[in-house]
Amino acid sequence: MLTSFGQFFVIFDSTVLNVGFASIEKDFSNVARTTLAWALTSYSIGTASLLLLAGRVADLFGRKRVFLVGISIFAIGSLGAGLAPNVGILIATRAVQSVGGALMVPTSIALALLTLGVLEGEKWGWTSPGILASFVGVVLFGWIVIRRSLTHAEPLLDMSIFRHRRFSTASIATFTLNLPVAGFWFSAPLFFQTVWDWSVLKSGFAIMPTPVIIFLTATIAGRFSDGALIKPIIATGAVCCATGIIGLALFLDAEANYWMHYLPFAAIYGIGLGLSWSNLTAAALVGIDHEKFGVANGTNLTFRQVGGAMGVAMSIAVAGESRVLGSAAAFHRVWLVLSIWMIATVIFFTLAYPKISAAPGDPHN
Repeated sequence: MLTSFGQFFVIFDSTVLNVGFASIEKDFSNVARTTLAWALTSYSIGTASLLLLAGRVADLFGRKRVFLVGISIFAIGSLGAGLAPNVGILIATRAVQSVGGALMVPTSIALALLTLGVLEGEKWGWTSPGILASFVGVVLFGWIVIRRSLTHAEPLLDMSIFRHRRFSTASIATFTLNLPVAGFWFSAPLFFQTVWDWSVLKSGFAIMPTPVIIFLTATIAGRFSDGALIKPIIATGAVCCATGIIGLALFLDAEANYWMHYLPFAAIYGIGLGLSWSNLTAAALVGIDHEKFGVANGTNLTFRQVGGAMGVAMSIAVAGESRVLGSAAAFHRVWLVLSIWMIATVIFFTLAYPKISAAPGDPHN
């Protein structure tokens, strides 16, 4: 029960600021949106960076002990974030939360540089020395991590699992799927508050049907996702996600019409995410040796967190500065880009993921 609540708060905290982002932006009106975005992305960056290390620490010192330390750090970070008097402290305490979150859920420099490049590209100029240096740094530090993982006797990132085509394909798809997923959860409540001028509470209630639909769909889909069906189920789900996001881009405008212009497409999106999200993790672990199951799962979760950080950063970059905050057109651009990204995920996964002809537990798979 305690670990379930811990998992809930880790996932909840990765999206909770999405609903309140517009209010945070008003409270810190003198701070650029790209700077405020670090309050969101710092959590995902920290969690993604520490998941593999946290798993190794849990193996060494005991999962219960590490979990209790993690939940304590998480609580301290949460209190600090709630009481933060300025943006700097808010970002720092969100990073503290991510440390606890990673310990509760048994590369960071490259990810931080990538987020910096995406968030600040428009403001600094995409060809400015700082942005170019950040992208060069991503390549450099990524190469260092991979090289050390290949040569170290006990690497945090076990590169041998990427020899499994299903794992490597599904992990890449996990990253590309979670990018538009995070973008949706960030943009939808922000649209309600800045275009339709809804309150934070009303916006929160407005997005609630989608998680319910995701839960119900995932519960049902899980019964049929064994063996050969898992690939078409995931692909169908991603198509539904793309369809829902495209619908928002085409029909959602400045005139508030929640029941006709938002909810139907959010429901389609929810069905799609219920079909694809958890099943994609299962698809990544097909054929993985039992002794490497934990590290493979942690690596796949890292791909998911990285995609989430990039999704928020890309959405803000595409939307532009706060002067277009209340513009429906800015959100249309975001949703169009997210839907294209989701379609690319469908195409990649369908073509690259090997067909499963037997049960997932079959070693021949």
